[in-house]
Amino acid sequence: MGGRSYYCDYCCCYLKNNLSVRKRHESGLSHSIAKYTYMRQFEDPYVVLMEENAKSPCIHFQRNICRFGLYCQHSHFSTADKQKLQKIVNTLQKKNNLKHAKSIASHNWRNILPWNVTATGNHRKAKLSKNLPPSLKAINFNILCKELSNEEWGRM
Repeated sequence: MGGRSYYCDYCCCYLKNNLSVRKRHESGLSHSIAKYTYMRQFEDPYVVLMEENAKSPCIHFQRNICRFGLYCQHSHFSTADKQKLQKIVNTLQKKNNLKHAKSIASHNWRNILPWNVTATGNHRKAKLSKNLPPSLKAINFNILCKELSNEEWGRM
């Protein structure tokens, strides 16, 4: 394994480049807390808000001695922090609803996805199948059976 060291991105520390040392480090509480704290920043704010609302306040965090950080099973968010997070969630939901409404209004889905449109007549179905690539066209079993009946299987 040599003299090279393994760097843990979550804990910002160097370890001996040995499998057993890495496994022991990654199963430890400090690594789990650091990894959870790092990954928490990429979570959806709505999920974080729901999780924090379900938790009770942490007594140790209020005294500034909670060693578990965000990995703690109790909430470290104050009511002001929860209100800020609620505002963020509300603005994101408004933006997503607005984007979704604009995308539906701006697209003509019949031109984009012709195979999802329910056709009222046979001419409409024929028109739709002409626009499709061959892999998405409906299989005509009559033509397929005629072509396969002339062939003999296993003979070249």
